[in-house]
Amino acid sequence: MSEILALLAAIALVYVLLPIRMAMATPFVRRRIRPLGDIRPPVPWAHLFERARVELGGLGFEGPRWWLSECEGAGDGFSPLRATYLHPVSGTWLVLMLPPHPYMANWLHASYVTRLLDGRTLVSQSFDFHHTLCATESVLGQAISEPTFHAQHARHIEWVAAHGPVDLAYASEPDPHDVLVAMPERVRQALIARGDLTSVDDRLATPGLRFALRLLRAMVDCPQPDDTRPVAPERMAYLAVQLRELHRRSPPARVQWTLFGLTSLLSVVVGWAFWDLGLAVAVLLVIALHEGGHFIVMRALGYRNLQVLMLPLVGGVAIGTAARPNAWHRAWMSLMGPLPGIVLGWSIAILLWNEPTLANDIPNLDILAILLLVVNYLNLLPLPPLDGSHVVDAMLTPRFTRLSVALGALTAIGGGAAAWWLGVPALTVLALLQLPVLRGRWRLLGVGDRLSRELATEPRPTPRLIPIYAELERRFGPTNSERRLRQGLVLAEFLGTEPMRWHQAVLIGVLYVALAVVPFLGLVEVVRHKAESDAAQARSEARSAYETELVSQARGFSLAELVTALNPEGGSSRPASDALLAAAAARLGQPLPADLADLYRLTNGLLPASIAPVEAIRPTIVTDPEIPGLYPDHLEIWVEDRAELVEIPRTAMKGWWWLGDSAGGQMQVHFQPSPDLAVAGLRVVELYPDDIVGHVSLRAYLESTWIARRRLADEDAALHAALERLSDASLDELLVLIEAPSRFGWVTDWMDRVSGRERVSTDRPPASPAALDAAEGRLGPLPASIRRLYQHGDGIVWLGLGSLDEIDTFRRRRHLYAPGVDEMLYAFIVDCPDCRDTTAPPTFTSLTELLGDCLDLTRHPRRDDYRPYLPGVLWCGAGTPVSGWLDLKLGRRYPDAVEALRLRIALDAAGSLD
Repeated sequence: MSEILALLAAIALVYVLLPIRMAMATPFVRRRIRPLGDIRPPVPWAHLFERARVELGGLGFEGPRWWLSECEGAGDGFSPLRATYLHPVSGTWLVLMLPPHPYMANWLHASYVTRLLDGRTLVSQSFDFHHTLCATESVLGQAISEPTFHAQHARHIEWVAAHGPVDLAYASEPDPHDVLVAMPERVRQALIARGDLTSVDDRLATPGLRFALRLLRAMVDCPQPDDTRPVAPERMAYLAVQLRELHRRSPPARVQWTLFGLTSLLSVVVGWAFWDLGLAVAVLLVIALHEGGHFIVMRALGYRNLQVLMLPLVGGVAIGTAARPNAWHRAWMSLMGPLPGIVLGWSIAILLWNEPTLANDIPNLDILAILLLVVNYLNLLPLPPLDGSHVVDAMLTPRFTRLSVALGALTAIGGGAAAWWLGVPALTVLALLQLPVLRGRWRLLGVGDRLSRELATEPRPTPRLIPIYAELERRFGPTNSERRLRQGLVLAEFLGTEPMRWHQAVLIGVLYVALAVVPFLGLVEVVRHKAESDAAQARSEARSAYETELVSQARGFSLAELVTALNPEGGSSRPASDALLAAAAARLGQPLPADLADLYRLTNGLLPASIAPVEAIRPTIVTDPEIPGLYPDHLEIWVEDRAELVEIPRTAMKGWWWLGDSAGGQMQVHFQPSPDLAVAGLRVVELYPDDIVGHVSLRAYLESTWIARRRLADEDAALHAALERLSDASLDELLVLIEAPSRFGWVTDWMDRVSGRERVSTDRPPASPAALDAAEGRLGPLPASIRRLYQHGDGIVWLGLGSLDEIDTFRRRRHLYAPGVDEMLYAFIVDCPDCRDTTAPPTFTSLTELLGDCLDLTRHPRRDDYRPYLPGVLWCGAGTPVSGWLDLKLGRRYPDAVEALRLRIALDAAGSLD
């Protein structure tokens, strides 16, 4: 859910920043005028100007006079044509111009200008907020929404009367220079003086942030005409050209850098809060390099209105408008975002591959390499709106337009479903958000197919737009003018995009396939890993449910039922008599606690729980060197009932009682007879040679023992069932069964190698006959089953086998293991009943000599600084105490590799290897 919220917040951030940026790009320019004489206005607007002339003449206005209002420097996007009228009675100038906004497509923009005797100038504008926003002490403005010139003029006169007497001499001047040039320049200079505008040069100024926000607010609050009339295609084409130029207008460089810096800082701060500072900075560098690649290529190819924004927790975006749409340029622009990151990522990866210690010397260098490759390869997938979809779209434009949209829809749905299954809901939402856009694009391209031949030879933008808007009106009917404008621009860009030549398409296709093969294989690897993770999660949940059921069942037993469940056959144990209990109390110096006495009244000793008869109970001797686990000064005890590790001094066990031990004395049970004095709330502890487990009560200990025995019994039953199913399987059939779980994946292998961890590579190809012969020449004849394993694969990871060139005798490989390997191996053999052929195990020295010629088949890690404690797999011939296949990780011995493989597969099927 947090990922989806981050994505929605990033989208909202873009929708907030882009209008602000556009507002800060609004030019306030110095103007000049020149008369045009008697002209004919543009055809699409001619009838509006004619209707205005007739209506205004009836109101007493004199005119029109035509002027060309030119910008000194950068243009402002407005039409330079002006028509001025003069009303001598009210002292009002009226300036008419073509509409600056799409919602005024059927209206002329009207500005009523009157000067008062006190020197102030009042301006009323129809459906416009400009002078209202830019009001100064000397120039006041209001936006009016009356639909007719008569109502507009009346509203203006009423407003003027409320402010004071009119200077009629102002309206008697024949030259409207003050209205068209001097007054706007005074307003511009006043805005600069009070800090609303920032001067770029003496002719151009742009809004600051506060003024831009006020401008956006004024746009929202500005009244709009209630007009549902259709707009003529010629007029829509004119407005579309104006809108296109507006989108190509860039704010000053300081604004672009400020927005980039602020969004970068926000990304680091938010990333620090969710992850950590190092990772947040690494992500910022990766995204900045990616978007910087887009930006540099877009600038080199002549794109306009460029901007890079960083989006916290999501990524970044580079925006720009092509001066002339070109599929070849678009494809390169899309590819040059991921390509620099991929090159840098592989460079760091190769460096780390050759120098693994750099991962420790330079913090987060391995993470940076992984981020560079993952982020940039992910962007190559043809999933909208990722870069890969833009590359594919550029190659398919314009001949295969419907195929492009269909492919986008399929990848959006399929990719979104895969992202949801893989646990990346943000990518799912991002993919599905493309579907409404693709639906509209499908309909537009249907119109484009009809127009493509007709407009193929028309190079001029406006004549090309006229039939586009005519066809849109015919196919889709009237709609919101702003929406229709954007539809026409999208269609015009599509029809005006210069397609790739065949050799360009081949080059881009080969490059894209070469790059995209890695993320596709990686995606397959991720899907495989996810399937394995889901299976492991299902097994874990099943085990958890199983454990919960056992705990519930154990707690439901009465004490007598629990004793019976622990010792179902009863054995020779009988209840302890009152005389035995009294004798034990006299010997121990206090009566037996109620819980312990109740147990002995049911059974005098409980062998499955390692509890001896009552007459064998004795005080714990904390200094007794024969008690395992009591050598340190402090004891670390894992409290099973609380899932907590506690530490107590060894002397805290004074006054405890020894209740019994397991066969061989490897585990001892000690009991605290006084609950009020129980250390850390413990009543029972199990002392193992290298571990101590505590319980809060005798009942808890008995329940834990029953659960452990029941679990072992169920695992043994599952193991025997699996072995029964595999009893007739041959070695070749068993080798087929290990193929699926033996593949660990190249992605994991590479990441482990780069980060300096133990390499877990995939299985190697089969060993050649020559390699097998060479190994036998060096080691002597290999058993048939081992030879067959190496014919299947020269090193099987799942069994822990190294390659043929790695294996050697244990004597010659002892230096690969940690110091003390001989002692640990001896202790292991002694503790492994399956590993002994004789009742009396050999001595330490004789065992070492006897195992020296065994073949060490263990696969060793590639890290030089890691030395394992014990071999994984030994093969010993006849004449040793452990002849056969010795799996030291599982603690089992088998007569040959076939049985070792059979049991290993059975253990995996029974869940004992998880």
